[in-house]
Amino acid sequence: MLYGITLSFDKVCDAKIRELTALANTGLKSSFMLQNSIPPHLTLAMFSFSGDEAVLTKAIEAKIEANLKHFLAFKLRWASIGAFAPICLFIAPVLDLSLINASKCANDAVASLDGAIADANYKTDNWVPHTTIAVKLDELDLEKAFAALSKSFRCLDGRSEKVSLVDCVSYHDLKSWRLA
Repeated sequence: MLYGITLSFDKVCDAKIRELTALANTGLKSSFMLQNSIPPHLTLAMFSFSGDEAVLTKAIEAKIEANLKHFLAFKLRWASIGAFAPICLFIAPVLDLSLINASKCANDAVASLDGAIADANYKTDNWVPHTTIAVKLDELDLEKAFAALSKSFRCLDGRSEKVSLVDCVSYHDLKSWRLA
């Protein structure tokens, strides 16, 4: 099973990202983010785990709660549009020390789990922080989505509000922590 540790954002920022997502997905063959009601988020760590989900939740909970000080609410600024061509269009936050610390803490929690296999693309030193706007695209839909997004996107400021352990198959929170 595939899991993630994610950040969610304040209501104003969340609403703006939803608006950008709807705009970029208009007229595409696949609107995966919208069809699956995937909320705006930023993935700090991703990993597979084949053990008991209750054990996983307890272990991650203990690790995150022990290090919650690294997950204090912090400002984020999305300053650019990017792509993992051709399948994913995203907006990218400025990488700062708060975001690096949150990534490191999330990845340390994953590394401490017996049986967890971390996705190398989400390890702190190999990670491209991003908030997905459109995914499961082909080249033509990537071009359409990029054109639509680039007309409306401007730097976007927000705050982290919640960190969550997420089931990435059905995309639902298994456990969440509000940030102070």
